[in-house]
Amino acid sequence: RLRKYLQRNWRYILSPQMRGFKDIHLIGSVESSHRAFTYQMKKQGKSWTKQGAKAMIGLIEARMNGELQASLNTILEQL
Repeated sequence: RLRKYLQRNWRYILSPQMRGFKDIHLIGSVESSHRAFTYQMKKQGKSWTKQGAKAMIGLIEARMNGELQASLNTILEQL
C-alpha cells in the first residue's frame, strides 16, 4: 500500500530541503533521546495504566531536563 501511495503521489512529495529544512545529517539523535524512556518503560514484566505511564514519563522528562528535584519539592509541598 505504501509503495502504491508513493508511486501515485511522488511528484507532489517535497524533499526536506524544499520544505525548508536546511541541514539534515542524521536522525540518530532522535532515536537516542528516546532511549531514556524505552529503558524505563519497557523492562521485562512491566505494565502500565495510562495514568501511570503518563506519570512515569513526566518523571523521566523532569530528570532529563534537570527539574526533578524542583518538581518533587513542589509535589511534596502540595501534599
